[in-house]
Amino acid sequence: MRYFVIGEDGQLYGPADVSTLNQWIAQGRLAPTSMIMEELGGARFAASLLKELHFPSNYPRTFGTASGQPGEVEVKTAWILGVVGLVCCSLCGPIGLVYAIVAKRKGHPKAVGPIVFCAIVTIVSILWTVYYVSVGGLEGILRGMR
Repeated sequence: MRYFVIGEDGQLYGPADVSTLNQWIAQGRLAPTSMIMEELGGARFAASLLKELHFPSNYPRTFGTASGQPGEVEVKTAWILGVVGLVCCSLCGPIGLVYAIVAKRKGHPKAVGPIVFCAIVTIVSILWTVYYVSVGGLEGILRGMR
């Protein structure tokens, strides 16, 4: 398997095999927090998650979350907001969608699920609002204000 390194400038470097990536680590060109991308599958993840890479012992293997996966917190937040949006607060669906998109941009491999879920919750919320207003919901609200 070969990988591209995603530079801070957004450029792709490589592809390189694990042996070459380990040389780049020794040269200080690749850090555990560097993002890498599979040449064939396109999956993106932090270099620290590739077990074949040998970082110096003073580098921790994971960063930022319990799993070390970039976007993990955003994925969990998106799922929670999607459920809350479905149950009671229609504004949570679109906010969850934003979190899920951020997770996808960070390269989280499981971000598509919450993107689809939160998009559906958002659409259902919009349809429910349109239906509610069309059957007199707004009139009832306005009558109560008089």
